[in-house]
Amino acid sequence: MKRVGKKELRRSVHCISWDEALDAIVNNFKETIDTYGSESIFALLLCRNNGGYSESRSRLFFRCIGATDQDRGICSPAKTSGFRSAYGDTLAIKTTRGAT
Repeated sequence: MKRVGKKELRRSVHCISWDEALDAIVNNFKETIDTYGSESIFALLLCRNNGGYSESRSRLFFRCIGATDQDRGICSPAKTSGFRSAYGDTLAIKTTRGAT
């Protein structure tokens, strides 16, 4: 499905092929990288039930195009920082960061 129409207006969608969809994604990435640089692309990777396999493949793709790399997601570091500031350093929130 592809949205058509201006963002401000109510848009409709129409069916497109997988090839058209992939071409649109590739062209959008290329235009964004050419205009703003590769670090303007931020890969928001969420690892849910499908586990680390898809996340590791996604990270590889985004690293290959030079996208901005995130450090362990957005939610986990914020949660850890909030717990640590409220409860101190407890066993439940110890991280492996910096471990040898």
